[in-house]
Amino acid sequence: MLRLRAAFVCALAVPATGCSAVVAPDTSRLDPVDGGRVVMLVDSGPMQQGPDAGPTGVDSGTIPGSDAGPGSDSGPRIDAPLGCPPGAARCEGEVAVTCEDGVELRDDCTARDAYCDEGTCVERVCEPGSRACSPDRRSVLECDARGSAQTTTPCALFCDATSATCLLEGGACEGLPTIAVGDTERFSLCSEDDDDTHAASGDCGTSRADAGDRTFALTITEDRFYVIDLRDVDGTRGVDTVVYLRRTCDDGDTQVACDDDVPCTESDPTIGGCASGVQVRQSRIAQRLSPGTYYVVADAFEYDGFGCGTVELRVRAP
Repeated sequence: MLRLRAAFVCALAVPATGCSAVVAPDTSRLDPVDGGRVVMLVDSGPMQQGPDAGPTGVDSGTIPGSDAGPGSDSGPRIDAPLGCPPGAARCEGEVAVTCEDGVELRDDCTARDAYCDEGTCVERVCEPGSRACSPDRRSVLECDARGSAQTTTPCALFCDATSATCLLEGGACEGLPTIAVGDTERFSLCSEDDDDTHAASGDCGTSRADAGDRTFALTITEDRFYVIDLRDVDGTRGVDTVVYLRRTCDDGDTQVACDDDVPCTESDPTIGGCASGVQVRQSRIAQRLSPGTYYVVADAFEYDGFGCGTVELRVRAP
């Protein structure tokens, strides 16, 4: 009876929407709080999906989100990498590497004729890998591959200038007489062989000194001004002297200085015979010399009235 009544009411009250809006009372579902009366349930149709169809709540658990897994801060902190540690300095071959304000600087030392040492370019002391004889030819000078140091190897005899090696056998300079600063040597060129050692240069002219000659080794220990004087002291004949100074006794290319005649105004008046403005019987080298071994050659020209004879050689440091 009740079901028929409800259907009748539905037909009268809501003809436009139909009876789906009203649900017949379910006697099996009684509200115990409300005295057991019948509660009408309204069926509004299918439930609409809202903006949050899933689980809701304030924070019932771990919700996948910004920190659910590894993220920007999930591991050790990594700062922006530095270009180089402050104050770092090192050598990479001959390139000096330094650090300034976090920026790595590289300086090619070879382009500056230098070598690298502890991150700094240092000026070379010699040409890398070079070999040469010392100025006095008593030793071999050898530079290391970087130009940082030069070693000196003494020679038992002499250093060969062509190969820059020590001679294994005696050369022309071995066993020569010596003359020291302050010494005076008197000797005759007539007893000497003519080695044709004269090399024309400067005031020495072009003639060949064809009289006998003698060579002395001169060791200089102090850088200063020196005078080397050769003069005729023969009372029987005239000697037209010439004196020259070399680095190597038998090598004309090593000639340091040469002199043939002395102006009459500078000649020793005791010699006498000065004519045409020059004294041909006296020769003098006057110049500054650095330390080392030199070779003084006393020689003379032969022509009418002049030839070999007794001469005097002096070395002074005024």
